[in-house]
Parts: sequence; structure tokens; C-alpha cells
Amino acid sequence: MHHLLLLLVVLLATPTLSIIRFSNITADKGELSLAVWAGANLYVASNDNITLLRNVKITNNGEIKTAWDLSQLGTNPDGSEIGWKANGTITISSTNVENDAMWMTGFLYFTTFTQAQDPNFHVYLVNRKISITSNSDDVTLVFLNLNLGLRNQTSPLYIPDKSSQVSSVSSLPTSSFAIFWNEPMETYKDPVADASRQQIIFSNPLRIDAVWYFANVEPFQVFNDVWYIRSNGFLKFDVQQGWDDPNGGTTSAVTTTGLLMSSYAPENVTIHMISNAENSAISGISVIYNLLYSVSFQMSGLEETINTNNDFRNAREEVWVPKLSNYFSVQSNHPIAGRYAVQYFQIEGLTLPTTPSSLVTTTKGAISNKSGILGIILLAFTYIIY
Repeated sequence: MHHLLLLLVVLLATPTLSIIRFSNITADKGELSLAVWAGANLYVASNDNITLLRNVKITNNGEIKTAWDLSQLGTNPDGSEIGWKANGTITISSTNVENDAMWMTGFLYFTTFTQAQDPNFHVYLVNRKISITSNSDDVTLVFLNLNLGLRNQTSPLYIPDKSSQVSSVSSLPTSSFAIFWNEPMETYKDPVADASRQQIIFSNPLRIDAVWYFANVEPFQVFNDVWYIRSNGFLKFDVQQGWDDPNGGTTSAVTTTGLLMSSYAPENVTIHMISNAENSAISGISVIYNLLYSVSFQMSGLEETINTNNDFRNAREEVWVPKLSNYFSVQSNHPIAGRYAVQYFQIEGLTLPTTPSSLVTTTKGAISNKSGILGIILLAFTYIIY
């Protein structure tokens, strides 16, 4: 079972071009050269044993630092991490034997040259509560997650190894932001680039048939080693390491949006949604996924079952119904189903034309929805009945 699980996790993992995991660097592999751009910045994200980190050596154009040294470079005044600038050839080696290295959860992360030169590109290590306020346009905020230490042999598979908790999200109708799983690629500034469309998991405003801004965003959790936010205008939020079971939770407003994700093992989750039966509304989901087995997403009047992908590309489905919902649910009969992130939402007081046959609209297959962060904003809160 453990070998099958490992194989499935490998198959579901998205290839990374800028992460080197310390568990893969052992004494018998010798010195490895890394494809790092000159001028890029290097960072270490790890809460591994200090001795093991000191056994990992990174050589930067002849200068040597251990992984522990890089983890101690400190922070900038804004709380972002100080990186180590690549000045030439970068190599990595370790004196750790495989039986020790295999338990390491940390990694080396490196940017591109373009990203390192971008004054609005910031990297944060999620090892404490960080309060972030941004008022600029064209901002990229990258987050490096650490091992939670919550897993043991008897833990449910859906408990993540790494997770950030994001709360107290505040933005303006004139601002916009989007969240992406995995690390930013070289085309990170282009919202319609394939790499961007393959990674976007949440946006505010959200584009499905129209453009909807949400004044209320539910607290959410992101499991990846690396994830990032692209922001224009005012954005304020808190981020910290942690994971809480979302099952049985309740939303904080009728008009709201939230995020739920799974790395490979889905949890059967029901979130109770505040609703007002006297008012009209729309409810819906936007799901990005790469599945091996089916997962069902449900709200009042909506049930969307998503099956497997035919290739390793992510796909997206978007569905809404003109109806208030008192719950949002994710269900699967499979202990290992695949990777997904679903943005669920509800807008009170808003009515839209229904489709002739089924009251739902769906976008299936390859990603075609351009969930960029520019456009005309339809202010959903103007429809709220106070």
C-alpha cells in the first residue's frame, strides 16, 4: 500500500523547476549542478534537524554555505526573506546518508533572474504569523511552507504535510488578486499564459460569465511547498503555518467566497453556509483539478461530479445555479483521488438568466477561462439586501 501511495503521489505531483528537496540529496550522489540563473536568489525552507541541514552544502561560484546558513540569513524590513544571490555556477552536495536524508522535509527554492530583479517580488517563509499589507500594483508574494509535523502512521491521509492558513483577507472593489499553487514560472506576470492558467486556484474578483467582487473572503488553507499571490491595488491579510479540519465549519456571511483544496487524498467535507431564504442569489464553484478518481462537489441545487483527466494537464470546471445554498460539500468514495482546489461562492440578491435546460453552466476540459486580474468589475455587494 505504501509503495502504491508513493507512486500515486509522484504521478500527481506537478513538475517543479525551482525546488531541490533535501531528501533527494545524499552522500552517494556526489555534487550536483543546479540550473540556476545567474543573478537569481536562493532560499531555504526547512525545519529539519540542524545537523542534517549543516551537512548539506551549496557552492555559489566558489563560495560555500550550508543549508542551515541560508536558513539564517534573516528578513527584510517588510518581513520577506533575504535571499542569497547566485553569482555563477551553483552546486549542491550532502554528507547525509539516505536513511537520514529520506526524513528531511525542507527544500532549496530559487527564483529566476527576472524575478530577482523585480522590486515587487517578495518571498516569505511561513514560520510565524505574518501580517501583510500591499498597496502597489503588479505585486508578487511567494510563500514557502514548512512541515507541520501533524502526520503519523495512523493519521488520515487527507491531513497535509505542509499548510499555510490565510485569514482576515481585505481588499477593495478597485483592487484584484489571484492565488496560484506551485512556484511562479518565468511568465508569472502574464495572467493568460498557460503556466498561469494551469495554476490559478482562487481570484477576487472572480470571472464566471460576469466579474464578481467579494467583500468577504472566508479563511482558507494552502497545502503546497510553494504558492504565490499576484495582486493589484490594496490587499491585506494574515498568513501563518497551520491546518484546521474544515469539515463542519460555517461561513461568516451570505455573500462570500472561500477555498478548499486536496493534495491527493480528499476529505469528505461539508461546510454550512449562511443563507436567507427570502432573497434571491446565485451559488457556484470554480474547480481546478488533476484527478485519478471521481470527486463530487455539491451545493443546494448543484451536484457536479468530476472524473479523471486524460493527461497530466490540469483542467477546470465552473458551475453556478441561481439559488441560495445552505451548504457546500465535497465527497469521494476513493481514499486517493487526486489533486484539486475549489473556489466556492454565493452572492445574495443577484439574479442571472438561467440556461434553458438545466439551470447550470459548466466549462469542462482544458482551461479556457481567462481568470486574469484586470477587467470591468461587477460589484456584487451592490446587490446585497441589508
